Amino acid sequence: MLEANNRHTLNIIIKETEMKSKWPDTRGSPFGMKWTTRIGFWNIRTLREYGKLKQVEKEMTNYNLDIMGLSEIRWKGNGKIKTQNGNSLIFSGMGEDKEHRNGVGILMNKEA
Repeated sequence: MLEANNRHTLNIIIKETEMKSKWPDTRGSPFGMKWTTRIGFWNIRTLREYGKLKQVEKEMTNYNLDIMGLSEIRWKGNGKIKTQNGNSLIFSGMGEDKEHRNGVGILMNKEA
């Protein structure tokens, strides 16, 4: 038990079981103290080529990554898409200008 005595506050007693019940349930999630979450980063130079997203997903699977940061995806605008494999890609690129340049993304597997 933990007791806090202060002349400006009331006596507060916090039990350990009460604290644990307020923790978020992380079972079935890749995040938590008992799970290993593998995170990688790749400068892919462009996702504008046909089949490039599938190649990135394949490499993510080969390295057994849960989350992969991507740079220079070169897509316009921003958004979120779900791939055919069920992975999620959140991306943000340079505004709506004519040139495809810069841009970043986060590719996450189904569990993440």
